[in-house]
Amino acid sequence: WSRHAAALLMLAIYGKSGRMAALTKFAAYTLFGSLLMLVSIIGVRYIGGSPTFAMTDLKQHLVQGSAQTWLYLGFLAAMAVKLPLWPMHAWLPDFHEQNHDSGIPDVMGTLYKVGGYGLFTFAIPLFPDASLELRPILMGLAAFTALYAAWIAFGQTDWKRLLAYAGLSHMGFVALGVFSLNETAVIGAMYLLAFQNLYTGALFLSVGMLQERIGSLDTRVGGVMTQAGALGGLTMALWFASIAVPGMAGFIGEFSILLGAYQVFPWLAFIAGVTTIGAAAYALTAFQTTFWQARPAGSVTVRDLVHTEWLILALPLAVLVLFGVYSAPALNLMQPAVRAVLTALGGN
Repeated sequence: WSRHAAALLMLAIYGKSGRMAALTKFAAYTLFGSLLMLVSIIGVRYIGGSPTFAMTDLKQHLVQGSAQTWLYLGFLAAMAVKLPLWPMHAWLPDFHEQNHDSGIPDVMGTLYKVGGYGLFTFAIPLFPDASLELRPILMGLAAFTALYAAWIAFGQTDWKRLLAYAGLSHMGFVALGVFSLNETAVIGAMYLLAFQNLYTGALFLSVGMLQERIGSLDTRVGGVMTQAGALGGLTMALWFASIAVPGMAGFIGEFSILLGAYQVFPWLAFIAGVTTIGAAAYALTAFQTTFWQARPAGSVTVRDLVHTEWLILALPLAVLVLFGVYSAPALNLMQPAVRAVLTALGGN
């Protein structure tokens, strides 16, 4: 949370001309969702009869009946903002677009994805019956979020807005896995949640490097690869991680989510699966128009990566390749926790 606060502070101090509007929008969404979550947690304790707000006590005194569903919806409102999910996502593109061009506050801001962790750690154990009851609706919302965001991303000409919608699409995948209550899908969701932060953060930094060199975040500048081959090559490899190319960590997460979701609702898994095609379309199209398309005559010279810039982009890429090829250590850490939650749910 401290890093997220730092991202907001940097937005307020160093952001662009529309930063205050972006901050106001984010604050409004956050306060609305957090207020409903507070009411839900209070309701869980007093309606369920728990002696304290400790998680262990709350899980031993679950709310029953329709009250659990209503309290779950309040909790979901806050998590939908932090994940985010449609239609609670509207603050996200402005948050990134108005931030400083360096990409550093955007990297800090990727921690908003705490919503996926919150759904898994708190929502499912506290609202097990409601989670099963609303599973088809919530999986449908998640699949729609993934597809909708990919469609909107395809039309973006600003790199930061494109990355914001790409992140939203990936969070639709995460939500699909969590809401499915299927072990394979939930493990995939946690895996994707972990490594999506890594490649998205690295891509924001690469966009910051690009902006520093050409003075623009427009995806249609063209010709950067002819002068900055290393920057282009590493950026392309990071985009391969983002669009879940086999051999990258993103592939493990997305494939597991689709495999698990297919066992629950095949047609929703198919809708989400179409998103992978959309991801390749928006990512590779934007990359082509930025790095390969001819630059206008008289354009400035673009320097390639120097010094620590290599490390900033190459190190995350190496981690993504490592856990894309050798996923067992991370999966073995996640599986016991996921199995414990779903076993307690009793509905998987």
